[in-house]
Amino acid sequence: MPSGQGRVPVAEVLGRMARELELLAGNMAQVDALLDQVLAEAHTVDHVALQQVDRLRQETEGLQHFVEALATTLHPDGSCDPVLATRVLKLRAQVLRLQGQAVESASNDLW
Repeated sequence: MPSGQGRVPVAEVLGRMARELELLAGNMAQVDALLDQVLAEAHTVDHVALQQVDRLRQETEGLQHFVEALATTLHPDGSCDPVLATRVLKLRAQVLRLQGQAVESASNDLW
């Protein structure tokens, strides 16, 4: 396994994951409200709402892949390498959040 320089305690990464899941829950609430609007006005399609649904799907899939990759970086000392695990992700802001870095703007989340 390649040696990464991003090793941190597992508890810290789990905290990041909890924050990520909190963001997803907030996004899901927004999508729910927007979909209610779309369904109420069935004669129009809210493309922003549809894009948010797609982003939610991508974030969820990304988190799944991250957790799977993270499991392969666990070390006997209890550390793991979230930087290495983020290499499987496609959304830039999600990568930065899971690496513990600041995200200035999520307006362009793709690479």
